[in-house]
Amino acid sequence: MTPFMIPDIAQLKQAEINALTDAVARLQREVVTRQTVIDNLSARAQHFQDRLTEADTARATALATLNQAQSAQSAANGLAGACLESHHQVTAVDESLTNVADAEADLLRQLTFVINLLEKAGQLANKQKASNPLIPDTLIDQLSRAAGDCANVVALALVAQDSCLTASAGLSVTRGTLDLARSQADHLRHDLQPGKHHEAGVLGHLERLYQRSADHYNAALAVSTNATAQLDHANAALATAKARLASLQAGLAAVMAVDAKAA
Repeated sequence: MTPFMIPDIAQLKQAEINALTDAVARLQREVVTRQTVIDNLSARAQHFQDRLTEADTARATALATLNQAQSAQSAANGLAGACLESHHQVTAVDESLTNVADAEADLLRQLTFVINLLEKAGQLANKQKASNPLIPDTLIDQLSRAAGDCANVVALALVAQDSCLTASAGLSVTRGTLDLARSQADHLRHDLQPGKHHEAGVLGHLERLYQRSADHYNAALAVSTNATAQLDHANAALATAKARLASLQAGLAAVMAVDAKAA
């Protein structure tokens, strides 16, 4: 029986070796193919990652620009409000100065009238003194001093009136500056947001631009995530194929080692 069994065992061993060799060859080709697929998927994933980075940069730039425009709008609103409030205050101060100037003018008229009276009284006293020695010199001196004091008050009042006029002129310049600043702030506000809503103007355009950049980023993120998932799946499949190949190669080596000893 032995001479008839040995060839059958040898054939079975050889068939096993051939089967393992074919399986190893197939897995090697599969590994090469999967590696090629992974190389392509890696390049594709990197491409979409680059696009995602560009989209993220564009989104960040659009957001920064929108924030700057919103800050400019807030600043313009604040400037316009401050100019309006300052204008009201300057107008109130100017009205007060006008009242003071009017009061000073009235005071000057009264002082001038008093000075005229004192001067006439002094002249009359001097005339009476010539014909009536009983008129005291102190009266004449007091009238003279009173006229001088009034003249000094008039001089001070004139200085004060001039100061009021100078201050009023300065306030007029200030009002003009405030009006110009408010006008420029209003122009900026209108350019940023012409109406009550953001649909028009620079602000509306920037909001739409940011929304488009955000949508583009989300789309790029979805594509990049999908490409990465495909690459991860392909890497897992390649790892499985390599593990199977290593197992078959080990099995083939073991069978061939046993066959070599039997020979």
